[in-house]
Amino acid sequence: MSTSRSRLRTSGAFGNRKPKPIGFVPASALPRPPVRSKFNIAHDRELGEKWSAYTVATQLIPADSMRPRVGEEPETERRNVIKGAANISKLMWNAAITGKQGEEEAFAAISNLKDPKTGAPVAPPAEEIRKLIADLVALKNQMFPDEKRVIMQHEYAFEDAVFRFRVNGAVLDPSAAQRPEGSVL
Repeated sequence: MSTSRSRLRTSGAFGNRKPKPIGFVPASALPRPPVRSKFNIAHDRELGEKWSAYTVATQLIPADSMRPRVGEEPETERRNVIKGAANISKLMWNAAITGKQGEEEAFAAISNLKDPKTGAPVAPPAEEIRKLIADLVALKNQMFPDEKRVIMQHEYAFEDAVFRFRVNGAVLDPSAAQRPEGSVL
C-alpha cells in the first residue's frame, strides 16, 4: 500500500513533485558513446593494410591456422603461431627498409628461435635463414617499393575467431619525409 511518504520518492503519476520538462528524453534512450577499442596505439590504417597484404603474401602463416580450433590449448597454440609469424613478418618488413642493419637484426632473432615448451633451438641452418631474409626482403620491395615507414608497434586482437592487428609506423630516414610545397616548418 502506498503512503504519502513513499509517493514522494517515486517518479511518474504517483505524486512526483518534480515533473519532467516537455521533450525530456531518458538517459537510456540517448545515443551511447562509441565502445573503446581493445587497442591502445594510434592506428596507421594504410600501413596496416599493406603489412597485412605482405604477411599473407609471405605465407608464413599456415592456411590451416586461420581456422579457429576447438579447445583452449589448441586455440592458444594457433594464436601463438599467428603471433610468431606476424613478428617475423614485422622483422622482414623493417629489414627491407633499414637495409643491412635490419637484416642482421632479423638474422639474430630468427637464429635464436626456441621451442616454447622445451626450450630447444628450432632455427634452421644459417644459409637457409639468409635465403629466407633475402627472399622476403625482395618480396616487400616488389610489393611496396615506395613504402619507407617501419613498423614501430603492433597489437593483436582475436575477436570472433578472426585475427586483427593494428600498427604504428614511423619514417626513420629524414630524406624520405617530404614537406608540402610552401610549408613554413
